[in-house]
Amino acid sequence: MSPSPEPIHYSNWELFWYLGGFFLWGLAYVVVLYNIWKHKFVEIPAIAVCGNLTWELLWGFVWKVDMLGGTLQWFYRGGALMDIVILMGLFMYGHKQVTLPNVRKVFAPAVVFGLCAWTTLWWFFVEQGYDLPLGSNTAYVIQVVMSLTYITLILRLPEVKAFSWAVTWFRSVGTLMVTVFCFMKYPDNHFVQCMGVLTAVLDATFMVTLWHRKRGLWGPPESVALPGAAQAQGKVELGALATAVVVDEGLDHRQG
Repeated sequence: MSPSPEPIHYSNWELFWYLGGFFLWGLAYVVVLYNIWKHKFVEIPAIAVCGNLTWELLWGFVWKVDMLGGTLQWFYRGGALMDIVILMGLFMYGHKQVTLPNVRKVFAPAVVFGLCAWTTLWWFFVEQGYDLPLGSNTAYVIQVVMSLTYITLILRLPEVKAFSWAVTWFRSVGTLMVTVFCFMKYPDNHFVQCMGVLTAVLDATFMVTLWHRKRGLWGPPESVALPGAAQAQGKVELGALATAVVVDEGLDHRQG
């Protein structure tokens, strides 16, 4: 079952929150594209780029949505076109998100697999009638994934200079505006409401984490991992030394 083409009435405030949120997301995309050119780095986590692009392609060009006629449809299509450019940047620079050399070697095939996997997931989810008319359920699935992986990404990388506060604010406030719309339009849909709140919590957590990383209050991963590894190694060596002493004492006792 495809989304219903029947017109749905939206109040002025609902239009403000929803279209305003997507407008801010459009600004976030513009900054992301500029930073890809400037820093040769894609700050949106790879798994989220794949999910975003496939969602926008399907909702922009395959399934019909109605909000102010075709206005929202063109919002989705515009997002898809910008995401295609972001995907190109991901193929060129996305391997920088990965710290393990062996994983970097298969980064491009992993992205292709991600595109196929997300497309399959969206297709069956929507065609079997589990989504809302504007695609909100599936949109928040990828939003939760994106907000969570943003946090893990900046905790894993040694340098966070390429992560932009402008992108952070635009995408976080934009998603929050859409969440307000969902509470207004779908008061009985607790799933999408819960996903919206969870996304807001994760985005706030990311802001706090990014602030600490950019100010140097939380060092890069190796500054935390290496002392811990050294301490663990010291404990192993101390244990080996203690074992050797016990064995020597036992041998001396037998010889005595």
